[in-house]
Amino acid sequence: MALKMIVATTTDGIIGNRNSLPWYCPEDLKLFKEKTMGSTVIMGRKTYESLPPSKRPLPGRKNVVVSDTLHLGEVGPDVVLWDHYDLTSFLFGYESPHPEIDMTKDVWVIGGRMLYRSMLKHVSEIHHVEIISTVPYSKITGDVAFPELLDELRGYFKKGRSVLHSVNAKPVNLNQNDTKRVNLFRETVYHRDQFHVE
Repeated sequence: MALKMIVATTTDGIIGNRNSLPWYCPEDLKLFKEKTMGSTVIMGRKTYESLPPSKRPLPGRKNVVVSDTLHLGEVGPDVVLWDHYDLTSFLFGYESPHPEIDMTKDVWVIGGRMLYRSMLKHVSEIHHVEIISTVPYSKITGDVAFPELLDELRGYFKKGRSVLHSVNAKPVNLNQNDTKRVNLFRETVYHRDQFHVE
């Protein structure tokens, strides 16, 4: 089993706005699905609640939601609910089998900010999608940022495969939080070079 992270940010670290993505990029969503399908995905409560009802839980994946406030009746029988004690036990003992997780498959951290921050020092691989530009071009703003990611990548990871994706996109009027249509993004894989010594 490998513990991995998948995250999309703007060039300056924005990851969300009003509990949703401040950009529209079906191509990025397709990549996310391809990477995580058949695996376990771990997310926080807000990330789970931000999923469209038809995609909640994410199909074809074991969904683990980390929350100290949700109850099983609020997430349904197909979702594994962990509190932060369960998460800590997983992080420091995941070589032992957990009944909720297929230990032969990857486990993906998919957000949000608090979970990203707590898991950042434990993952062995990060798949980073950098949103570069939109149509029409304008700066993407948001109320949730993840600046720690860039520091971690510079200090503890080696850059692997990187692919620039250019999309022949037309402006769309989604009428939702001033969402922008992405026409250029970079997909980069980073591999852990060293772990923190504390």
